[in-house]
Amino acid sequence: MTRRDTERGVRQHDDSLPHAYHTQVQATGEQLTAVRHELTQWAHRLGISHTIVPAIELASYEAMANVALHAYGTGDGPLTLSAT
Repeated sequence: MTRRDTERGVRQHDDSLPHAYHTQVQATGEQLTAVRHELTQWAHRLGISHTIVPAIELASYEAMANVALHAYGTGDGPLTLSAT
């Protein structure tokens, strides 16, 4: 994926490692919401307990929102998320 793809908000997720989740997006509300949903689906596919998945979803979204707010303020920039 090129920087230009990232600037356009193109999401890249590598499915070749099913036990790992990795994506890079622009830190916009729309993109972060999409990543939150993808991460939640990934956790369910791995068989992570239904009682733990909401905590993963909340913690990751909070961290992503903090990046968007504190790192980029009113602009947006790249955000990379990896989970194993």
